[in-house]
Amino acid sequence: MLFTIWLSPAQPSLLSLQGQINHWANLYEAPVFMPHMTVFVGSSDNVDNLKEVFTKTVTNFTPLQASASGIEHSDNYFKTLYIQFENNELLKKLNKQLHSLDNKSDYAFNPHLSLLYKQLDKKTKQQLAKEIWPTIEPKTISFDKIQLLSVTDDETKEAVEKWKIIESYSLMR
Repeated sequence: MLFTIWLSPAQPSLLSLQGQINHWANLYEAPVFMPHMTVFVGSSDNVDNLKEVFTKTVTNFTPLQASASGIEHSDNYFKTLYIQFENNELLKKLNKQLHSLDNKSDYAFNPHLSLLYKQLDKKTKQQLAKEIWPTIEPKTISFDKIQLLSVTDDETKEAVEKWKIIESYSLMR
């Protein structure tokens, strides 16, 4: 099973970012997904063990903050259009500790929050990036929940919309 671990934004950013994702998904007939920063991706055949190690790993973390540096785009379906964040020591520490869930994972952590999953031409992505950046407020986003999900790497709307939360942990104390 392919799994991912996300940080979820705290309010009011959660509501604002979900609005952005919903808007662009509707406009481009793309999948709707929850706003998140992917901190780790791996695979496991033992869901019970995965849940146990996940919970033990994340219990020492409190809400995290990340500073947005801009809107970027790529040819990667899952990073069509995204908010790029500056990496910081807490994010690096979390990512490193999550490697215990799958030591063979080759996931390259790059803190970002996707706003759209859709194959688009470069010019359109550049125009959207310029249009969206001024609307992202605040530029520093707090993340107060961490989630473990079962996912697929299929690049279809239907596959994305079937992603399933396995475990969710509040970072609030």
